[in-house]
Amino acid sequence: MFEILRIKILGQEPAAKISDKTLERLMRREFGSRAGEVNQKFQQVYSDTPRGKNRFSAAILKLANRDLDRVDYYISACNNDFRDVVAQAEYPRFTRVAFDEIAKCKKRQFYLSDWKEYLNWLRK
Repeated sequence: MFEILRIKILGQEPAAKISDKTLERLMRREFGSRAGEVNQKFQQVYSDTPRGKNRFSAAILKLANRDLDRVDYYISACNNDFRDVVAQAEYPRFTRVAFDEIAKCKKRQFYLSDWKEYLNWLRK
């Protein structure tokens, strides 16, 4: 809720905060009995902080769309430049127009749509 207000009022892009518990739930939801295997793969994800690693791992799960081979692909992409993975997972609409000249109100619409989509994915 707070993130939505920050988008609407300040026009700031939100950043996902993924707890260990949420990441575990997402792995089980997306990969069922293979969640342990996915968790092992996530040991390869580079980040300076546990919070960053959880955020990157959740982004990888979203983009992999339950395809174990794509988990490997996105881990590699993330370790090359995490922004590419996070942008596609958390800000897909905004990413498509990020380098275009767009009005502030349009940016807010993209951020809001992207954030709601991400929250729906997290909560399903």
